Order: sequence, then C-alpha cells, then structure tokens
Amino acid sequence: MTKDSVTKGLFWIYIMVLIWTILFKGQLPFQVIEHHRNINLIPFAGSIFVNGRIDMVEILANVFAFLPLGFFASYYFPEFKWYHYVLIFFVVSVTLELAQYALAVGISDITDVLFNCLGGIVGVLIFQFFNVKEERAQIVLIVLVLLFLVFVFAVILMIQTGIIETRYFWQ
Repeated sequence: MTKDSVTKGLFWIYIMVLIWTILFKGQLPFQVIEHHRNINLIPFAGSIFVNGRIDMVEILANVFAFLPLGFFASYYFPEFKWYHYVLIFFVVSVTLELAQYALAVGISDITDVLFNCLGGIVGVLIFQFFNVKEERAQIVLIVLVLLFLVFVFAVILMIQTGIIETRYFWQ
C-alpha cells in the first residue's frame, strides 16, 4: 500500500465521518435522530447561545470539523490563493447545511458555515506551518488526519457517556 492510497483512503474516511457527525449527529442507528427542520440566516443570532451563555462546544465542533478539509485542500492544491480555499470550505459547508435542512436532521445555520470556513482556514494554516518540505507533506497530512479522527471519536464517546454536554447530540 502506497502513501498516496493511504492519503486517498483517509480523505474518504474523513468525508464519511464529516457526513456522519453533521447529518446523522454521530448516531447509529439513524432512527434515534430527532427530525426537525429549521434555518437561521442571521449570523450569531442565538445559535451559539445556550441559557444566555456562549456554547463553546458548538463553536469548537464547527471549527474542528473542517480542520482536515483545510489539511487536504492545502495538500492537494498548494498553488491556491486563500480565497480559493475559502470558496471550497464555503461550498462544502453550505452543501452540508442544505442537506441538514432537506433531511430535517438539524438546524441549518449561517453561523455554522462561518465557523466551518474558519476551521478550514485554520487547517490550511496548520498544514502549511508543518509542511516544510514536499516529501514530508504526505506524512504530515496522514498524522494530522489520524489525530483528528481519534479526537472526533473520543469526543463522540465523551458526549454519549455524558462527560461532555451539548444541545445537539443525543438528547
């Protein structure tokens, strides 16, 4: 197995985990998901506030969810300008938010799109920080994505066991 096939495999695993966490809220079986349809087009209009306090779990989840997309975008398209990356993150995020709305599996929120884009940008910056030499780029990408996947599964486990509380998962 070559490093390139590992990289492509990790990309598709990441995409599946991203869809599973955003659209299906990390649930198996899918019947457990509450079905409701709501959309918020006003940035920061209540979506990040719970009981009058900022929901940092929600903000960080949106940022962290798109870090690997920034890693992959930076790896596969190193010649891109910053606005090309932002466009990728925006299109992917809006697509997922629209799918949430269409499937009635959550709140489609412009604030989520903003924090997802921020996460992608931070991912590009992190990858470019570590990417000193081209031959190391693939190794750095693999390590960063594997760390991310371990982190995601650890957070989902902590949410399911009640160690971390959030308003969107497993209520």
